[in-house]
Amino acid sequence: MSQSTAANNAHPVLSPSPIQAALRGLSDKLYEKRKTAALEVENVARAILRAGDRAKLDALVSTLVNDFVAMPMPNHRKGGLIGLAAVTVALAGTADSKLDDIVPPVLKCFTDTDQRVRYYAFEALYNIAKAARVAFVGHFPEVFDALCKLSADNDP
Repeated sequence: MSQSTAANNAHPVLSPSPIQAALRGLSDKLYEKRKTAALEVENVARAILRAGDRAKLDALVSTLVNDFVAMPMPNHRKGGLIGLAAVTVALAGTADSKLDDIVPPVLKCFTDTDQRVRYYAFEALYNIAKAARVAFVGHFPEVFDALCKLSADNDP
């Protein structure tokens, strides 16, 4: 599967080219390109939020979870994690409704076999918690459990 396959198979609701370009960049092997793509995803999420199009927002989160975080390639998973954090930052005070879709896949990556993916999951979770603030408290029990398991990780 090529790097851009996930972006090409993106949800049909997300077909405009700026979204596709941003999603394609999330799977790049270079961190700087993934970071730039995440900023684009954040801007796209803000635009979707301004337009009030919940279906597109749901599709964007679904695409990040299913076509990136759930992929076997580490760069896709890392890009998906950065993308989920970017969407949460864009939603800021209104992230409450999407946290149930965003937090579980991030926590699942805490047990990934690739230590870099685990690091990105932790970083994404930090950014999600920072952006969501009070809404994030509802996920504290599962987050605490995942953090305890991660702290017992023997892999350096």
